[in-house]
Amino acid sequence: MCLHEKKKELTIRHGLGEIDRATYELTLEHLTDQMEGVYKELNIVPKKISNLESLLKNSLQKLANIRSMWSSSGLDYKRRIQNTLFPEGIFYDAKNHQYLTKKINGFLFVTIRLSNEYGLNKNGDSQFY
Repeated sequence: MCLHEKKKELTIRHGLGEIDRATYELTLEHLTDQMEGVYKELNIVPKKISNLESLLKNSLQKLANIRSMWSSSGLDYKRRIQNTLFPEGIFYDAKNHQYLTKKINGFLFVTIRLSNEYGLNKNGDSQFY
């Protein structure tokens, strides 16, 4: 649960009378401190990557060939690919016979989003410019 959700849940529990005022204030202060720490981390500018263009080009080439890499690799390499693309794992929902993921790699997410938008834009169906 993210910090914003925890803060909301805390306020609801206090509003319903499940926790007293002192506990609410102490927990709220703790969550606010944690959120400030996260904001400080987000404001730290990462070091410049010297070969960013090369890194992106190489990553896109690997992503474009992921199917062939998967089929021609051994079990250990397949696990590395899976853990890279789906850091929180893949789950099987037996009731609905579906594979589910909680989180995908950020680069993969952006690539899929851009690819989908490009396809929609090419067809004239996109609302984004």
